[in-house]
Amino acid sequence: MADEAIKVTDSTKIPAGAKKPQDRKEKIVIEDGYRVLKIRGVEVRILEDAFDDFEFLDELSYVEQNPGYSGRLLRRLVGAETSRELLEKVRDPETKRVSIEAGSGLLEEILEAATPNS
Repeated sequence: MADEAIKVTDSTKIPAGAKKPQDRKEKIVIEDGYRVLKIRGVEVRILEDAFDDFEFLDELSYVEQNPGYSGRLLRRLVGAETSRELLEKVRDPETKRVSIEAGSGLLEEILEAATPNS
């Protein structure tokens, strides 16, 4: 068995929905002390050292147990104006509301994009 070679072919298919490795995530652009990224077509600017904040870490931990608190953390992270713009992207067109699931999912998306190596 040790003498058998593994055959690699071009026909290897990646399953649909497979997660990208961390090194294939979009690179974060740092500009004037801000992490600049696009979330759902909206430019989001996050202070480069925003995650080096004990109180922010405490709030993030609280949100994990209380998703309804996500709005406050979102505003703290991206600012009130960008927060409103992002929430419009996940607002339900029929109910005109942002569900807790949609809002907390948005926050999760931002955190993952802003901290690709975490």
